[in-house]
Amino acid sequence: MYFIIFVPVLLAFLLNLVSYVLYKIFLEKRINHIISELEILEKKIETIKSEKRRARKLRLKDAEIKGLYGAFRNLMFLQMITLLTLYFVGFIVTTYIKLAVYFPYYIPDITSGKDNEIIGGTILVYIIAFFMFIPIGSRRPKIL
Repeated sequence: MYFIIFVPVLLAFLLNLVSYVLYKIFLEKRINHIISELEILEKKIETIKSEKRRARKLRLKDAEIKGLYGAFRNLMFLQMITLLTLYFVGFIVTTYIKLAVYFPYYIPDITSGKDNEIIGGTILVYIIAFFMFIPIGSRRPKIL
């Protein structure tokens, strides 16, 4: 009976894990490829000693650099949209789970009755658990 509190926590963990797995399968290779291309371009520009030649080369490669940064931003946006979509799916599923969550003190408008049951306690547990597991779902490559 007391283990039912783990249902929203497990749901939040699994949805963050799904987001991470989708990132690993579909996005990680693309993001790493874009990062490596940006590093190669940066190294090529750094090796040029003359300021005029470096500025001219930078102007020539500007469209390519902006395109790579745009693709990188789009992939990060796609990752966050996936995470938010999974969050809302879990939120909708959690609204159908009836779970009694009790608070030790009576707080008007938050707890109900004599037993101090939190109104919408299942949703509150899900939200807290989801935010606790967000570092799993929003993993990104380390850029030094």
